[in-house]
Amino acid sequence: MLVLSIILGCFFGFSFAYMMIAIWVTKSNDHGDSKGTFVQFCAAPLHVIRSQDHIKKPKGLSH
Repeated sequence: MLVLSIILGCFFGFSFAYMMIAIWVTKSNDHGDSKGTFVQFCAAPLHVIRSQDHIKKPKGLSH
């Protein structure tokens, strides 16, 4: 019975923590959203103009 209560406690604890984080992310992520539908943003292909990831190219690549 103790093992079952520990498993249920962990389940409810992680569920509550995940819910709180999801609420915080949702509230902080709503500022500055672009107006438009999914179809409007996905109609054209994605063109990457420049990358700034500061990762060096592996040796042997000529691109």
